[in-house]
Amino acid sequence: MENIAEVREALCDVRRAHRILYAYQKRMMDIIRYIAKKLDFPVIEGHKHFSNTPSKKIYNGTWAWDYIYTYLFQYYIGEKETDDRNTEYAISIFQFSDTGYFDKENSTRTNLSTFESEEYSESKVLFMLEVKPKESSWWWKVDDIINKKEYASKNHTSTILKEGESTILIYSVAIEKLIDEKSALNVLKEFCSFCEENSILKLSLH
Repeated sequence: MENIAEVREALCDVRRAHRILYAYQKRMMDIIRYIAKKLDFPVIEGHKHFSNTPSKKIYNGTWAWDYIYTYLFQYYIGEKETDDRNTEYAISIFQFSDTGYFDKENSTRTNLSTFESEEYSESKVLFMLEVKPKESSWWWKVDDIINKKEYASKNHTSTILKEGESTILIYSVAIEKLIDEKSALNVLKEFCSFCEENSILKLSLH
């Protein structure tokens, strides 16, 4: 039987963890809102990934991950036409709070012992940008990107894909580089420069 004092201490850690998560998530939301504002996208949509959306009924097979939103979370900041009105683009920013699952080859989502250790994992954001001719259909297969360990792991930096008439940019940045608005602006400038230097898109900051 577990010692009651040890249980109390563990529950104190749980309370600390929830307060830390609140502060962390508030910081992330502030940074994402700042990035969206600088790119002139006024509305942000949030989408949970990695596990199911919580249901009212908890079944035997329900995952604890279903109730932890921020392990992998998508901020869809919108789509726009370019100035020439012949091309349009869409941007999402994905919050990978922990790359541990994606950093191990044979990991399983409900067995934490198969994840990479906390010390050797990373917290990162992944920008996903699609550019296409206006008359073409969107490719925008989010799950094909964020569930692929090649892109979701800590080692990913940038990838440019061609899918039909669309160009897809996948661009990873460690979250510690986004500690405040000044650092976020530097990251955003680097992202915009990368887009322009690789003839993907010329983005303007506001």
